[in-house]
Amino acid sequence: MAISHSNAARNAMADAVDAQVNTGSADASGDFVLIASGGPTDLVSIVLQDPAFGAAASGVITLAGTPLSNTASATGTTDTFEIRDKDNGVVIDGTVTATGGGGDVEIDNTSIASGQTVELSSLTWTAPV
Repeated sequence: MAISHSNAARNAMADAVDAQVNTGSADASGDFVLIASGGPTDLVSIVLQDPAFGAAASGVITLAGTPLSNTASATGTTDTFEIRDKDNGVVIDGTVTATGGGGDVEIDNTSIASGQTVELSSLTWTAPV
């Protein structure tokens, strides 16, 4: 039999992830960062709201304030993302692919140019069942 979690436990896990993103004092907010792993090079850092996510429902938290955007500071092809807390510690990381590519985050174009505006239209995190 597989391990499963109650809805209340999943909501608590999801809210705990949000609390981790909102932890720290070096910056006013956490960040969503697109990275070219070959460097690794941070291509664009998008400032998140505080709190970064809304309250959990059915084990899912949804990024607050979307769409969010910022200007890329470097040029490259993104294949990795990180969500960092206020002290720039990594809370969540994963893969980035073009739309339909199956990444943890899918974007319309993985080639990013310095000076380009990059928009994050939505993002959810789901606690394990």
